[in-house]
Amino acid sequence: MKGGDTQYNECIISVCLCLDPRTTDGYWLRTPEPMVAAVVLYLLFVVIVPRLMENRPAMDLKPLIVIYNFILVGISGYMCVEVSMALSLLTELVYTVIYNVCCCSET
Repeated sequence: MKGGDTQYNECIISVCLCLDPRTTDGYWLRTPEPMVAAVVLYLLFVVIVPRLMENRPAMDLKPLIVIYNFILVGISGYMCVEVSMALSLLTELVYTVIYNVCCCSET
């Protein structure tokens, strides 16, 4: 059983030391401490802020939401125009290819 333990330990060490090269330079991914700290801060924020805000009046966000909605409608309209232009160009390209393939193959 001693040989099996050594082989198991070597396998675990090789797996642990084989780090993904995409994550070796990332601050949040090198060790678990930064991510644990972020989760703890988030949980503290979720617990403490509602208690601090319970005696304060609510903010009037209606003007900000109206502006946001107009901006969103404008962006959505722009995206619809871009997608329709791209689809019309794609349709032209497909019909051109189909025409060239069908007409050129007969001659």
